Amino acid sequence: MPGRLRLASLLTVVLAGLCGLFSSWDGFSLVRLDELKQAQPIFKSSADPALAERLWASRLLALEHMREPRMVVLFALALACSLTFVASTRLLRPAGFPREGVRRILVWGLVAAAALRTINGAQDTVLDQGTAEVMRQGLALPDGLSGTSAEEVRRMLGPAIFLFTILRTVLVVGPFLLLSQYFRSARVKEWVAREDAKSP
Repeated sequence: MPGRLRLASLLTVVLAGLCGLFSSWDGFSLVRLDELKQAQPIFKSSADPALAERLWASRLLALEHMREPRMVVLFALALACSLTFVASTRLLRPAGFPREGVRRILVWGLVAAAALRTINGAQDTVLDQGTAEVMRQGLALPDGLSGTSAEEVRRMLGPAIFLFTILRTVLVVGPFLLLSQYFRSARVKEWVAREDAKSP
């Protein structure tokens, strides 16, 4: 196997495995959302425990409103990542499977994972809007800041959190789309056809 193709396959294994794992974790967390409501905030702040509780309550409320559609997206994303993970491992070690069929599954699995992760990212944006609003209202700022400066800092929280959420989505969706384009390239198709022709 060419080095570049091996590297792309290994990268796909890692990305699909991690994305699928986190998606499954988040999906099963929503299954037990009622238990989470009784739990303490995951991230406790010794400086402002009241703010940590408000952030936790805001996130749980937002999750409750989108629980079913988010579960569908998360489990569908986990399934697409699992399919992609298996296809990329079969491309590395076919074990009797025709590589062309595996390559096609891999390409469409990556496209599906990218689309579902984009939808999941949009849902994350809605969740983070609530987080930004709570932080704007309750974040304690240093006493040395003037009223105008403090207001400016609070105003920047929303765009900063939104930008972070978008960046987090792009860092996953971008590689998925680039890898799908690579596996659909003529060079990869030619190599796969040659390898399949050698197989008995």
